[in-house]
Order: sequence, then C-alpha cells, then structure tokens
Amino acid sequence: MTTLSAVPSTEPAPPPAPRATGKSGSAGAVLLAYLGEHTDRLAAEAERARTDEPDAVHQLRVNSRRLRSALQAYRPLLDRDRAEPVVELLREFGRRMSPARDTEVLEERITGQLAELPQELLLGPVQAFTTRHFARLGAEARAGVLAELDGEHYARLRAALDELLADPPLTKRAARPARTELPAVVARTARRLARAVRDANDPANPHRAEAVHAARKAAKRLRYATEVAAPTVGKPATRFVAGLKGFQTALGEHQDTVVARAMLRELGARADNGFAFGVLYGRDAARAERIEEELPGLWKAAWRKRNRKWLR
Repeated sequence: MTTLSAVPSTEPAPPPAPRATGKSGSAGAVLLAYLGEHTDRLAAEAERARTDEPDAVHQLRVNSRRLRSALQAYRPLLDRDRAEPVVELLREFGRRMSPARDTEVLEERITGQLAELPQELLLGPVQAFTTRHFARLGAEARAGVLAELDGEHYARLRAALDELLADPPLTKRAARPARTELPAVVARTARRLARAVRDANDPANPHRAEAVHAARKAAKRLRYATEVAAPTVGKPATRFVAGLKGFQTALGEHQDTVVARAMLRELGARADNGFAFGVLYGRDAARAERIEEELPGLWKAAWRKRNRKWLR
C-alpha cells in the first residue's frame, strides 16, 4: 500500500504512474474513469488559471468539487483511511481558491445591480468606489491563486490524486456491477439531501440561512454523484438531474444573496455615502425571503417519485 507523500515544491514532480482501470463493468471502474477525467481537467484548468484565462478559477473549483463530491458520495467503494486525506486536500484547495472566485462573482453582481439602479438612488461616486474596491480585492485574489498553484499544497494534492489513481483503494463493493451498485450509492446521497431539505424548508428554523446552505451543498454532491452514474444508468439519471435543476438554482441564488449582503454591508460602511448599497442590501434580503417561501414547492416538483425510480 502506498502512502500520500509530499512533493517538494522546489523539485519537478516525477511522471505519474500508470493508472488502474478496475474490473471491467464494475462500479469501481466507472468511478476511477470519472476521477481520472476530472483530475486531468483540474490540471488543465490550473494551467489556464496561471495565465489568467477567463473562467479558469471557476472551473478549477468546479473540478476540485466534483472530485471531492465523488470521493465522499462513493465512500462505500473506497477505503476511507486512504481516500479521506485526498478529500481533505481537495477541501483545502477549494478554500484557497474561493477568494478569487467569490470576488469575480460579487463584482459582477454588485456592479451590475448598481448599473440598473435609477440615477436618483446613486448617491455619491458609488460606482467608482466599487470599481476601486474590487480592483484591489481582485489583485490580492490573483496573487493568492498563483501562490497556491506554485506552492507545496497543490503539489501534494496532485501527487495524492496520481497515487490514488495508480493504486486505488477499492473495497469489495467496488467490484460489484456498476448497473446495480451505482444507483444504490446515489440513493444514499439522495436521502442525505432529503434530510437537509427538511431543515431548509422549516420556517421556524432559527438558523434557516445555514440550513439552506447545507441543502445547497448536499444538492451539489447529489448532482455530482449522479454524474458518475450517468454513463451507466443513462436517461433516467439525466432526467433526475434535470428535475432538480430549478430547486438547485434557487438554492444557489439564496446563497448568492447571503454572500452579497455581507459584502454590501462592508461597502456601505466604507463608502462616503452608503445609501445605494443599502438599497441593494434590502433587495437581496427580500429576494432571500421569497426564495425561502418558494423552496417547498420547488422541492416537491424536483422530488417526484417518477424522477427517482431508478434509485435503489
């Protein structure tokens, strides 16, 4: 059994060992193919991020999240002692990439909303102030991305992924047929989402915003777990993801309002005249409330029995 060894950032990494493929037609083989595909995409997006290409940081985060979600959702197919360190490296990588992506999203959202406000609500030079604020944050975030991609943590992550693919810690369940085993694992992830949604849909929950965020993360994990199974299951899995789309979109918009309001408070406190930021804050707060009211209906539509008949 191999161990996850650190790769010094000052030395070039050796070429990765040949990848294992798993037993043909098995659940493990399908999982390994998915992990290999998104490990390659992670590497490609890292190179694009180094040259500051559009959407590269976003895709870096998406692919790291896909890898982490697959490793978490398909834990029954993997030895946890060997897979969990890789999950932790991916989780930390996502945290280190988040400032750059969050800055991109917030700048686009807030500048766009300011541009749509009537002139009589734009008190003071708020647009110029916002541009300067995000220029500074963007420069800091860009420096952080490059430091991470050139640092030891990312080198350790790449080495860990290469080791896992060359010597995968598959369990006995991984040798079972993919057509029966993958739907069973997705069903387990789906039940986890259903539990999270109960808390998110409870209007009496004093921590509802946190509950909605937890449901959002569970929904993403389910979507990525279903992606793993889709080549084997086919159209039923694709329809299942499509049915969840409206619910997931609402969860994502709710989280966007939470993050945006924190930034709007900061901008309002720093600006000479924060009135416009207060207007945007109020609109986002109202939008979050409307989404919370809509969630039960969206969930009912997404969770139709016919959409999930393929789950076991």
